[in-house]
Amino acid sequence: MKMDFVDFVAMMHFLGELGGTGGCVPTMTRMSTAADRTFSGMDDRLEHYRALVGSMTPEERATPNLWFATDGTAEVRMNRVSAEAAVNHADVEQFLLDFRVMREMLGKLASGWSMDELTRKMMLARAEDEFRTAPRAGRRKLKKATRGEKGSGNKEWMEL
Repeated sequence: MKMDFVDFVAMMHFLGELGGTGGCVPTMTRMSTAADRTFSGMDDRLEHYRALVGSMTPEERATPNLWFATDGTAEVRMNRVSAEAAVNHADVEQFLLDFRVMREMLGKLASGWSMDELTRKMMLARAEDEFRTAPRAGRRKLKKATRGEKGSGNKEWMEL
């Protein structure tokens, strides 16, 4: 899916109008609890995001893949933009994470996924991320709750 940072901020603004942080945006972008501590609300988040995009060069705004390079240039860009926008480095990382998740989500919706299916998969991925560092018993409990007992025959598609 072809989406640049200006499109992303406009879309986040629109989604914020649909329900803000209590609506569909946190589910769709898997906004972390760390980000919730950083931003007081959707308006605060959008203000930071607009400042970040405003600090980017036109080429950086139009070519998001520049920010995901592994050769070290992305880190230099992040440091420069965070300094120019007067935001934390973590805010830039959260912006890029939200952008990647939104782009992935919209690509899946465009390819025919239903919103329910997408939301369920994203919620499961978020739970797995949170439990990745949990003790083994917690991970097993999550696995049992989301995938059923081993050999039980209760498959998710049977419940539909």
